[in-house]
Amino acid sequence: DDDDDDDDATDHIADAKAYVEKMAPEIPNPPPNEESEGEQTGGEHAANPNTNHNTRQRRLYREERQHRHLAKLSSRSAQAKRGAMGSPESPILPIIEAVPLAQSTEGVYHSISSSSSSSQASECIYFTRFKQSSSTKRYVGGTAESIWAYCAGEFDDMAIPLTDDYNGTSKSPSVYYNYDDFDLILFMSDRAFLSGSTDGATGDEVWTAGSMDLWAARLPVKASGLVDTPIRLTSVSCEHNGLDLSEYSVDPISGAIILRIGADLHYMTKETIATKISNANEEKRNLDSTNTILGTQQLPIAVYSDFSNMQERLIPLSVANHLSTIDAYATSYGTISTLLTARGQTFVAPVIPDTKNIPQSPYGGGGRNMPARRYKVAPGSGGGGIVRILTAKHIPNPLKSSQDSGERHALVLATDPLSPTAEHAFYIVRTDAMASPAFGFASLYDYGDSVADTGLPAPFIGGHLESGGSTKEGGLGSVYGSTVTVSPCGRRAVWTNTDGQIVTVTLPKDSVGEVSVVILPQQNEIGQPMIGDSETELIFSPGGRYLAITHPARNQFKVISIADLGVPEDGVISVGRIVQATTDRFNSFSPVWGKQSKDFLVDKVTTTLDPSESSAGATALFFLSDRDVVLSGASSPWGTRAPSPSFSGEKYVYTLPLQSLKDSLSFNEVNAFIRAPYGGGGAMEVSMEGIKELDLILELMASSPAIGPIDGNQTVLNSATSTALLDQSNLSSENDVENFDNKPTNSTEASDDGHQFIVDTPISFGPEKDVGLSFARTSFRIDSIPSGDYVLLVSQLLNDPSLVVVSSTPSGFVVNIFATSDYPSDGIESVSVEGASLDFIELSTDGHYLITLFSTGLKVSSLTADGITAFMQDASLDKNIADAEGLHLSIWPALEYEMMYKDAWRMLRDYFYDPSMAGLEWDRIFDRYLPLVERCSKREELDDVLRQMAGELSALHVFVYGGEYNIPNHGDPMLEAINEIASLGALLRRSTEKFGYEVIKIPETDPDFHMVDGLPMYSPLSSRTLSMSGQDGLAPGDVIVGVNGESVMSVPDINMLLRNVAGESVRLEVVRCNSTSKLQ
Repeated sequence: DDDDDDDDATDHIADAKAYVEKMAPEIPNPPPNEESEGEQTGGEHAANPNTNHNTRQRRLYREERQHRHLAKLSSRSAQAKRGAMGSPESPILPIIEAVPLAQSTEGVYHSISSSSSSSQASECIYFTRFKQSSSTKRYVGGTAESIWAYCAGEFDDMAIPLTDDYNGTSKSPSVYYNYDDFDLILFMSDRAFLSGSTDGATGDEVWTAGSMDLWAARLPVKASGLVDTPIRLTSVSCEHNGLDLSEYSVDPISGAIILRIGADLHYMTKETIATKISNANEEKRNLDSTNTILGTQQLPIAVYSDFSNMQERLIPLSVANHLSTIDAYATSYGTISTLLTARGQTFVAPVIPDTKNIPQSPYGGGGRNMPARRYKVAPGSGGGGIVRILTAKHIPNPLKSSQDSGERHALVLATDPLSPTAEHAFYIVRTDAMASPAFGFASLYDYGDSVADTGLPAPFIGGHLESGGSTKEGGLGSVYGSTVTVSPCGRRAVWTNTDGQIVTVTLPKDSVGEVSVVILPQQNEIGQPMIGDSETELIFSPGGRYLAITHPARNQFKVISIADLGVPEDGVISVGRIVQATTDRFNSFSPVWGKQSKDFLVDKVTTTLDPSESSAGATALFFLSDRDVVLSGASSPWGTRAPSPSFSGEKYVYTLPLQSLKDSLSFNEVNAFIRAPYGGGGAMEVSMEGIKELDLILELMASSPAIGPIDGNQTVLNSATSTALLDQSNLSSENDVENFDNKPTNSTEASDDGHQFIVDTPISFGPEKDVGLSFARTSFRIDSIPSGDYVLLVSQLLNDPSLVVVSSTPSGFVVNIFATSDYPSDGIESVSVEGASLDFIELSTDGHYLITLFSTGLKVSSLTADGITAFMQDASLDKNIADAEGLHLSIWPALEYEMMYKDAWRMLRDYFYDPSMAGLEWDRIFDRYLPLVERCSKREELDDVLRQMAGELSALHVFVYGGEYNIPNHGDPMLEAINEIASLGALLRRSTEKFGYEVIKIPETDPDFHMVDGLPMYSPLSSRTLSMSGQDGLAPGDVIVGVNGESVMSVPDINMLLRNVAGESVRLEVVRCNSTSKLQ
């Protein structure tokens, strides 16, 4: 409306009142009570003289009601055509051609009034150029948002910048009409005067980046930009603890301005605005004094609701979608259970040997076949949000205090509920069926000053610290939960954090006992960087002494280093050598501790000679590597500079022997008979002589009087006799060993509490700081395993040299079992599990179980030859399945929102590239926005707070997205299909003059490409398409007036008639000159 008369407001109010009265006319008085009819005093029945009058009243009332109903239908019809509320008589304006303003994102239209004092009489569009996709505050740079103006016919018909005097953010323009004798342009900007600084060339004061406020400038504009220096109308940051202005709106009736600050709405009256501008004009500059800036008032808005979205939410646990970590362990009563962590909560689900035998009724009749129990480990009831479990790993050996009670424990990485900023902490938590859930909400109702009074488990490392939770403050910082690894012996753990550290710790013998914590050096002994990140592989040796680490070398190729952490029996971590075990000329990854094929034969003979001798320690390190280059076949437009040689992309399985020949003989004299670490081919001929000598020894054992029965079947030879028999064998001089008379070292030992632990085989690292990598270059490829697109070397079987490898195929990931023949053969048979989609595969912490997640369920298999055979034969995947049916997540949104905010704040503190946090007091930022989080009632509101908090860092590429939102389709595929909008493959424009949608353009693709990525890429309306069905195609200028018999003008948009018809045929009614064909 271009009318600027003073009566505009009154006219608008009158129009609005008339519209409301027309939409809902006043309801007349209801008809008289019908109970008064037909009854006279004294019980005498006679005609009521008011009967005819009442009948007429009822008829008039019903006619009026019918009239109102028809008026309502008419109004709704008009609204449906417009698609929005408005006056039923207002005409539907034709679509106006867009003004080609490059990079414009938001704008406002302004018409210069003829009554204005300005000599400029034109129409202008004030718009924001550029759009920051992130919520960065105080951004200064080339893509900062700025205000521009385009005035038709003015300034050479070009857009001009209005805020180029400041290279920070200026956005969201609006026009404030009728201020004095001119109009104002309002906009948001984070500019502020830099005190005491002026431009040397112009003498003007210098702008600097500050907080977001509302600014005003006089209209119209001139060719050089704004007429006057902008005036600041608000000082939001000073009034509201550092918060910024988020958005605003102008009330055209009262002249007041509504401001959103944090989670509240404030308003500024027209009189306040006039006072601010008057004061600023008097001083000829923006005022910074508080008394002239204050003036906003909070709107007293209260929303009364039960806020159903803030009540407890029960979400069924989806094994395929929710799980973050998985482990498996043996219970004290002989079954297998899985330890599942999903969305910050941990559960135990039993493994069912055969799902076909699960009873259909709860107890299978008469209490028989009572199903195994599923239960929650943490947090307890009502605690879904006070703590977030990031990782739960089974501790293989029970704690000293629970060795006889059947208790099971897990190492749990969680946010500390007693920490105001949810710092990371490690806990020892019981997981057996007799334990109570940890972190119960009820335990927080009443507690004293110590952790023991809260009922919460106490962390043995990390958590709430008065000094802070970052690594530089003595805390854990942010731990990569995916890297947390517990040694198979259950005595050590390791992880990486966001500071690039690799941290090792001894696990306490009691839940809160003393521990030894060591941060590994950030380079190995030859100076290659050893920085931990979320992709670092950390694999303990069976006895926990050695740690294999996959990390990027200086040239970014992946290498494997082995760290000697000292013997676990000492109860401390003593870092020795950290030796690079692979070359940095190729990628090497996915290390697995195991044994060579010949070592299984050596172990068999050793155990037969003396069953007390166990050699469970690893003698080899298996890994994957891409050690192959292609010298031909690669071409390039650069001629002689063609990229040759190049990598083939194939991966191979390699073995690194961990002991030299001399050391292996010292460790076990049986190795003297079998020296070749690798069989097959000519090596078989060389090895057979030693194997025959071993057979002779075993035959001598059968006839020796020193042999006695054990358990009725097993035989044993004492150490003295076995040594004598070995001496009787015809060993050549080169087979003699210096310390042959010494008894081999035991590979298992008993701890103080009676537990049996594996003792790792000592590794022969060779010379120290060997840049020639002599130890690494003793590795060899297992030739009998073909190359492939391998992504993970999972494990070696416990009682067989066979390997489990995962490969990538076009149809998904596939499990491959490379079954190895008995030594000295090098024969390998490859068997693959196909037909099922593999989503996840991992080894249990104790190394006894293979955990696989398929689309059909979670499967746990014993890592033995028999177990893997059964795994390969279970095509239907219904054996050894984790029964997670019925488990559910308990979510309290208010608690979870607060936890998410704390996580985001902590991760920014620990991830951000600038340790000084851009000079901000980051703790104060936490306190500034936490009150807003406590008021969030839905995820979108939390996102808004997170954007404001993250934006304080003034860094680009900080985004907030994803999460659970209330979507109309509720994830229902049927609803999604119904609401899917099809496309006619043409550019259409709604035309009220032609009563339909005019075809503007029909894009045509390449004539030879009909499909891209399996999808049709052609217009359904083109002649090329419709001619195949005997119809004429549409052309620009045609008007679509109906879809499937419905007028396109009866709905706000033609897309409403194209829902749920994708891939289907529709009937179009088209108005076209010179066309007689029937178009469908």
